[in-house]
Amino acid sequence: MSKLLYAASTLNKYLKMVILLSLLLPLAMLLFLTPVNAIVPPCPTHVTANLTLTGNCAGTIYIAANGVTLDCANHQVLGPGKYGVEVTERLHVTVKRCNITGGFTYGLYVAGTNSSTFQNNTISQNTSGVWVQLNQTYTGASMSDTFSTNIANSNTNTGFYIEDAYGVTLTSNTANSNSGEEGFGIEGSYGVTLTSNTANSNKQEGFYIEESSLLTLTSNTANSNKQEGFYIDESSLLTLTSNTANSNGEEGFYIDYSNTVILTGNTANTNTGDGFDIDTLYGGTLTGNTANTNSYDGFDINTLYGGTLTGNTAKSNEYGFDVDDLYSVTLTSNTANTNTEYGFYIEYWYTGTLKSNTANSNTASKSGTGYGFYFEYLYGVTVTGNTANSNANSGFYIEDWDGGALTSNTANSNTAEGFEIEDAYGVTLITGNTAKSNEYGFYIEDWDGGTLTGNTANSNTEYGFYIEDAYGVTLTSNTANTNSEYGFYIDNSDGVTLTSNTAKSNEYGFFIDNLYSDRDEPPGGTLASNTANSNTVDGFYVDDAEGVTLTRNTANSNTRNGFELSDSQYNVLSGNSAKSNGHDGFFFDSSTDENWVVSNSASGNVNYDAEQATGASNFFATNSFTHTSGI
Repeated sequence: MSKLLYAASTLNKYLKMVILLSLLLPLAMLLFLTPVNAIVPPCPTHVTANLTLTGNCAGTIYIAANGVTLDCANHQVLGPGKYGVEVTERLHVTVKRCNITGGFTYGLYVAGTNSSTFQNNTISQNTSGVWVQLNQTYTGASMSDTFSTNIANSNTNTGFYIEDAYGVTLTSNTANSNSGEEGFGIEGSYGVTLTSNTANSNKQEGFYIEESSLLTLTSNTANSNKQEGFYIDESSLLTLTSNTANSNGEEGFYIDYSNTVILTGNTANTNTGDGFDIDTLYGGTLTGNTANTNSYDGFDINTLYGGTLTGNTAKSNEYGFDVDDLYSVTLTSNTANTNTEYGFYIEYWYTGTLKSNTANSNTASKSGTGYGFYFEYLYGVTVTGNTANSNANSGFYIEDWDGGALTSNTANSNTAEGFEIEDAYGVTLITGNTAKSNEYGFYIEDWDGGTLTGNTANSNTEYGFYIEDAYGVTLTSNTANTNSEYGFYIDNSDGVTLTSNTAKSNEYGFFIDNLYSDRDEPPGGTLASNTANSNTVDGFYVDDAEGVTLTRNTANSNTRNGFELSDSQYNVLSGNSAKSNGHDGFFFDSSTDENWVVSNSASGNVNYDAEQATGASNFFATNSFTHTSGI
């Protein structure tokens, strides 16, 4: 009996549950199948007075009067639809704390407004987040719309787009992860100010600016975008200060066909392309910017007409500064260190100054790279006070240099040359430069007219100064000591003058090879008042010379000869002094003849003060020699 009662009670419970589920199931299915907006009240369509939302609403809110404040109180304005909140041709409107989402074509649409404020709104999962256009004069009011602390993320087109607008200010807004285009787009606009905005991880650019003028961008961030961090095209009078563009898929900053752009204190690091890529710019000022560890160049400048680069830093890129064409540009106090190919690479530079820049420890990831400064063509450029140390190739390489000066630069401990100059014309002044512990201190080839004064080339592994194919060149008061081979090596040149130079403790002090002129032309060269002491072979070695004058030079304590002439004719030696050399003071080999040796002195030399080999025929007069041979 008890079992029957228990069974009846259980059956009764099950029947009640079935009846309850049969009542609830249709309601649940109704809720599940009904669109969200169908159970959310519609938004007020025309707002003509101040309004604070008390809950979520669906549809478009249209601001229909001036001076209205819409406060959504962090409630949602739900789509779909064309506009989430629309403000057209209004004054002194405020829209704040709205969460606009759900697939609107334009989340927040603003057109023709002035003196209005949009703040603390979130616009997401629409086609375009915030769209501002035709923001022009309305009833004479000033144009000063402000957008602050708004968020426009995860829209399928763009975060913020400002088109044909004037006087718009955007401060502390965020546009991240927009999947169609840029975070912020500015087109055809004037007088726009962007401060402390963030645009990260967008499908295209972080900030896109086209055909706009008088824009100011300060402390904005554009990181990890698929394309450029900042893209500027056909714009003018732009100031970018303290902006950051890191880890973007292409360049950090890209500027093309623009005019009068000032970049100060911006940072572009670890981008897949260049840090700063300037295609064509008329009047650019770049100061204190940083571009490190980019996959290509720190600063890539195609064409810059007029401007300055001051205090910029480019480290650990391929090229620190990669420049095609400069016209009337000054580079001062920039740094390009530890790049994998070049510190500074400039292909064409027409008038300007390179001053107090540094290019150290650049490596050679590819053959033929690794230069501190590499210039292919310079015209009227002054290079002064720069430093290039410890590079994998030359410190300074200059090719095709027409007019200019090289003064007070330093190039030490480079794997190849400290200074390598090829094809120089009218480079009137090379003064006060230092090249130590390189392969060659100074390597100059094809130099037509100029002076080399007060330079130092010590402790290089081969040559201190190597000059080949020079014409009409003067070397004065230069120093070349403790180089492993030659202090001064002059080859295949004409009209070269060396005065008051010093070469000590090299292998050869002065090695003159093929210095000449025809007898009816000006002298092949002059060596006057130079000093060559304590070299391990000769002080002065002159080979295949013609029409050269050696006067008042000193060669003491050299291991072999003080002065040695080989295969040379029609030269004049006068007033020279050779003391305490390990072999001869003066030695003339059998291939020398018709040289004039007058009023020279020699003493204390181990072998002879003067020796003339068999077959030589030279003229000697009024010399002070004690021990001679063949004279």
